[in-house]
Amino acid sequence: MSKKRNPHSWVTYERCYLITIGLALISLAVIIWVKSGHEASEWPGWAHVLFIVLPLLGFTIIAVGLKAKRQTIQNWAEGISRHEAFILIMILAFPIYLLCELLSRRNGKR
Repeated sequence: MSKKRNPHSWVTYERCYLITIGLALISLAVIIWVKSGHEASEWPGWAHVLFIVLPLLGFTIIAVGLKAKRQTIQNWAEGISRHEAFILIMILAFPIYLLCELLSRRNGKR
Protein backbone atom coordinates (compact mmCIF):
# COMPACT_ATOMS: atom_id res chain seq x y z
CA MET A 1 0.00 0.00 0.00
CA SER A 2 1.60 3.25 -1.09
CA LYS A 3 1.20 6.54 0.72
CA LYS A 4 -0.44 9.29 -1.26
CA ARG A 5 0.84 12.83 -1.00
CA ASN A 6 -1.48 15.22 0.72
CA PRO A 7 -1.91 18.18 -1.66
CA HIS A 8 -2.81 20.39 1.31
CA SER A 9 0.37 19.68 3.25
CA TRP A 10 2.03 22.67 4.90
CA VAL A 11 5.46 21.59 3.69
CA THR A 12 6.18 22.45 0.09
CA TYR A 13 9.43 22.78 -1.77
CA GLU A 14 8.56 26.39 -2.65
CA ARG A 15 8.24 27.28 1.04
CA CYS A 16 11.64 25.83 1.79
CA TYR A 17 13.09 27.59 -1.25
CA LEU A 18 11.82 30.99 -0.10
CA ILE A 19 13.03 30.40 3.45
CA THR A 20 16.47 29.44 2.10
CA ILE A 21 16.64 32.61 -0.01
CA GLY A 22 15.66 34.72 2.99
CA LEU A 23 18.31 33.08 5.15
CA ALA A 24 20.90 33.62 2.40
CA LEU A 25 20.13 37.35 2.26
CA ILE A 26 20.35 37.69 6.04
CA SER A 27 23.59 35.69 6.05
CA LEU A 28 25.03 37.94 3.35
CA ALA A 29 24.38 41.01 5.50
CA VAL A 30 26.03 39.30 8.49
CA ILE A 31 29.08 38.34 6.41
CA ILE A 32 29.39 41.91 5.14
CA TRP A 33 29.20 43.23 8.70
CA VAL A 34 31.80 40.78 10.00
CA LYS A 35 34.21 41.41 7.13
CA SER A 36 34.00 45.20 6.93
CA GLY A 37 31.75 46.44 9.73
CA HIS A 38 34.65 48.27 11.38
CA GLU A 39 34.85 50.43 8.24
CA ALA A 40 31.11 51.18 8.12
CA SER A 41 31.65 54.88 8.69
CA GLU A 42 33.59 55.00 5.41
CA TRP A 43 30.91 53.23 3.37
CA PRO A 44 29.10 55.27 0.71
CA GLY A 45 25.43 56.06 1.31
CA TRP A 46 24.14 53.39 -1.07
CA ALA A 47 26.08 50.74 0.86
CA HIS A 48 24.26 51.64 4.08
CA VAL A 49 20.92 51.40 2.29
CA LEU A 50 21.87 48.05 0.78
CA PHE A 51 23.08 46.79 4.15
CA ILE A 52 19.69 47.63 5.70
CA VAL A 53 17.61 46.38 2.76
CA LEU A 54 19.24 42.93 2.52
CA PRO A 55 18.10 41.62 5.91
CA LEU A 56 14.71 43.34 5.63
CA LEU A 57 14.14 41.66 2.30
CA GLY A 58 15.34 38.38 3.78
CA PHE A 59 12.90 38.58 6.69
CA THR A 60 10.09 39.52 4.30
CA ILE A 61 10.77 36.53 2.07
CA ILE A 62 10.93 34.23 5.10
CA ALA A 63 7.61 35.62 6.36
CA VAL A 64 6.01 35.03 2.98
CA GLY A 65 7.44 31.51 2.94
CA LEU A 66 6.02 30.74 6.37
CA LYS A 67 2.67 32.51 6.35
CA ALA A 68 1.40 33.03 2.80
CA LYS A 69 -1.07 30.89 0.90
CA ARG A 70 0.17 28.23 -1.49
CA GLN A 71 -0.56 30.21 -4.69
CA THR A 72 1.25 33.30 -3.36
CA ILE A 73 4.25 31.19 -2.43
CA GLN A 74 4.34 29.59 -5.87
CA ASN A 75 4.17 33.01 -7.53
CA TRP A 76 6.97 34.42 -5.37
CA ALA A 77 9.18 31.36 -5.89
CA GLU A 78 8.64 31.47 -9.64
CA GLY A 79 9.33 35.21 -9.79
CA ILE A 80 12.51 34.98 -7.75
CA SER A 81 14.01 31.96 -9.51
CA ARG A 82 14.23 33.38 -13.02
CA HIS A 83 18.05 33.51 -13.11
CA GLU A 84 20.40 30.56 -13.45
CA ALA A 85 22.35 31.65 -10.36
CA PHE A 86 19.49 30.52 -8.13
CA ILE A 87 20.22 26.87 -8.94
CA LEU A 88 22.58 26.89 -5.93
CA ILE A 89 19.76 28.06 -3.66
CA MET A 90 17.51 25.36 -5.14
CA ILE A 91 20.11 22.74 -4.30
CA LEU A 92 20.50 24.10 -0.76
CA ALA A 93 16.72 24.18 -0.26
CA PHE A 94 16.26 20.48 -1.03
CA PRO A 95 17.76 19.12 2.25
CA ILE A 96 15.67 21.65 4.18
CA TYR A 97 12.58 20.40 2.34
CA LEU A 98 13.43 16.78 3.21
CA LEU A 99 13.94 17.71 6.86
CA CYS A 100 10.62 19.57 7.00
CA GLU A 101 8.85 16.60 5.36
CA LEU A 102 10.37 14.24 7.91
CA LEU A 103 9.36 16.46 10.82
CA SER A 104 5.88 16.91 9.37
CA ARG A 105 5.36 13.15 9.11
CA ARG A 106 6.76 12.56 12.58
CA ASN A 107 4.41 15.11 14.14
CA GLY A 108 1.43 13.56 12.38
CA LYS A 109 0.54 16.64 10.37
CA ARG A 110 0.01 14.61 7.20
